[in-house]
Amino acid sequence: MPYHEKTEAFTLIELLVVIAIIGLLATVTAVSVNAARAKSRDSKRVSDMKQIQKALELSYEPGSGYPVVSAPVTIGTPSTDVLCAKGASTGFVADTTAANCDAGKVFMGLVPGNAVPGGTAYTYRSTDANGAACTTAPCNGYCLQANLETGLPQGGLAAGGIIGNQTALKNGTCP
Repeated sequence: MPYHEKTEAFTLIELLVVIAIIGLLATVTAVSVNAARAKSRDSKRVSDMKQIQKALELSYEPGSGYPVVSAPVTIGTPSTDVLCAKGASTGFVADTTAANCDAGKVFMGLVPGNAVPGGTAYTYRSTDANGAACTTAPCNGYCLQANLETGLPQGGLAAGGIIGNQTALKNGTCP
């Protein structure tokens, strides 16, 4: 009778356990990465809002105020991706031709849009000094609005709507 050496090998159960553990680790890692991505998009939204606030402050003219709009405007789209002045009028315009802006009066050459996926488009509304809608110059206030996916606790901002005006960036919605 021939002699057969017994070889060491993994059993099917051992292999399935290892595969299950690897699958579990992959799932936990994917969830962690997605949460970090959402927080990163929220940080970008807050940074964008602060940059737009700075550009709006540069565009402010004591006699005419901030850019005037008749209704909330979605900004950072192809038709509203530049903040500049043309004559006595300041506003968000398309970057399709240099004729849309006066030389030396471009306050923000590329207005950022919402970081996708998640969140909502950035909107701008002109307001009076008390925060009510303003449709004729001079408008001495404004309201920017965006949404955060997870919030930024270190910045004091919770998930949901955030607004920026000439004095602050905080949770809320535009009037």
